[in-house]
Amino acid sequence: MRGGAPLAHGSLVAKNCELPAFSTLDILVGRVRKVVHGRIFQTVLLRLSENEQALLARLLDKKDSGYFTEFNRLREAPKSATFTHLDEWVERLTWLLSLGNMERLVEGLPATKVTHFAAEARSLHADELRDFTLPKRLTLLVCLIHRETISTRDEIVEMFLKRMSKFRERAKEELERLRERERETTEHLVEVFSDLLYTTAEIQDDAKMGHQVREVLKREGGASALLEQCEQVSAHHGDRYQPFLWRFYASHRKALFRVRKRARYSLDHARSGAHECRDLHPGA
Repeated sequence: MRGGAPLAHGSLVAKNCELPAFSTLDILVGRVRKVVHGRIFQTVLLRLSENEQALLARLLDKKDSGYFTEFNRLREAPKSATFTHLDEWVERLTWLLSLGNMERLVEGLPATKVTHFAAEARSLHADELRDFTLPKRLTLLVCLIHRETISTRDEIVEMFLKRMSKFRERAKEELERLRERERETTEHLVEVFSDLLYTTAEIQDDAKMGHQVREVLKREGGASALLEQCEQVSAHHGDRYQPFLWRFYASHRKALFRVRKRARYSLDHARSGAHECRDLHPGA
């Protein structure tokens, strides 16, 4: 039994209407569904130009091997969405975008219907699609391309964000490593400062105190050396890990900018992971 009949049954019960047989409801719901779907199919068909229709039709043409079609490529996504397979995913998105702007063709259509038609097309073989009427066949193809484009772009953006997140983690680890290495320097500077405070507290004569302060500074390598150590420690104070991003990002720069260009994602959507990339190359 189709899913619409129980819904119609519940509506009639709520209104205290006399209930027809389930088979009758099933037939009525089927007719309504057919009318609604028919209107959607015609809407999409009227939006397609002749060139677009021809392009979609070629997806079902068999290749020289006699078996595979471009429709097989449309149904089957690349391997797992990891950075190792980035080129395959970018190539897929490039191909999907070359098929045309499907957003325009499904504009105004119920999202649930678009998703439903895409799932139906994905479950079929090329030969089965050829048996449908032209409006339905083209609509199913349009919806499938539309959904695959969205999912492919989402996978690529997700890969991008995960990679940028790894860069941040590594940069923070590098910052912590340097802090640990400089902890001894920090403790030494505190000891020097403590000696200076004791000197100023114990000696009241300004001239003697100044002489003793210079002796302490000279003993510790001089004011310039101590100042250099202070600047080194200060440079890694706080959570400023951004300066360390480049060493991890540099080898992936070309691939990540290719992703950014091809995926065309919204900066608001990806702001949390992409701002370091823009900071490193503000003119890109």
